[in-house]
Amino acid sequence: MRSRLTRRTAFRFTGLAASIITLINFTIFTVLYVVISQELGSHLQTHVNEIRKTFVGVKGEESDGFQELGTMITNRVLASLSDENIYLLTDENGKYVSGNILSLDRFHGWRTIS
Repeated sequence: MRSRLTRRTAFRFTGLAASIITLINFTIFTVLYVVISQELGSHLQTHVNEIRKTFVGVKGEESDGFQELGTMITNRVLASLSDENIYLLTDENGKYVSGNILSLDRFHGWRTIS
């Protein structure tokens, strides 16, 4: 048996309005989440590319500027917050040269590092 309250038009209208508002809020927050996530990813990618261009352009007394690059990374590590950027410079054999982490498996593209 349904009570008289649930049979009234005002109750049904209120339930419908609450459902519509909930659906609209869910949609708005979902769209905001997706847009903000994409924007943050884009900013991060731009930041990494800018830093990479800075490092690639290092010239020094050596023909490849490797020592100067190591010094530059060490200076950046000392100046940045511990969780701001991650730097790892290794030689051609994979031996640690400079950075704020000691090792990381090589990978191409983007990856979340925990």
